[in-house]
Amino acid sequence: RELEGIETVPGSWGDRNLTVLSILKDFRRTQENVLIVDSDNLLDPRISEFDRAMGARGFDYYNIMEKGFHGFERFRKRSINLGTVKLEQEDLPVYGYRVGGTKSGVFFIGRKQAVRIGRATLAKLKQEVISDCETALKRLPVGLRNYLTDETSMGFVYYYSGIRTVPWSVLSEHLGHADSGKENTPIGRLLTSITYSEFARGLPWRKYPRSSWMFLRYKASQLLYALLTL
Repeated sequence: RELEGIETVPGSWGDRNLTVLSILKDFRRTQENVLIVDSDNLLDPRISEFDRAMGARGFDYYNIMEKGFHGFERFRKRSINLGTVKLEQEDLPVYGYRVGGTKSGVFFIGRKQAVRIGRATLAKLKQEVISDCETALKRLPVGLRNYLTDETSMGFVYYYSGIRTVPWSVLSEHLGHADSGKENTPIGRLLTSITYSEFARGLPWRKYPRSSWMFLRYKASQLLYALLTL
């Protein structure tokens, strides 16, 4: 009975990026708020209270990062301080991550274990940008697509829909998963740089000028890692 009214949408999208873009398109059409949660996470029970507080401050979109993440400072340094949110007896810091990067994360929404996107922000996401991103992804060989993070494809959609900063806070426990760590090997870094450069190559550069920099940045990495793996 508790599951009454819940709609299950089956599909075979082939990778996490196309799955996320499909979710965005579906919820843009239905005009409903959406919370996308990675399956290996336990959200803080105060998430509803946090959501109301963020809404009161005019933010209907934000990311949730997990507690104890070792790269926290790296993400904080690319962020601006947006103050705090009062949750019970805790003043929870809120930051704003810059979507556009230079050396890394040319398009990146920041690390996330959950993504909240409200109706107003969904309406801002441009269908043309989503479609162009989808086309570039589908041009990639299926075996390479998962080397591209969904934070990157979402970053591209956000950036060219006019969203340049993403609020985020720490309100999740990451339970861990069975990632192989293949991206951290020399051959993994090579395949990752190939994937990113080819994704950028597939984007219309005249419409999205930063994609040309993304291509050059990762093409240079591709050449470097190709030499290192000889």
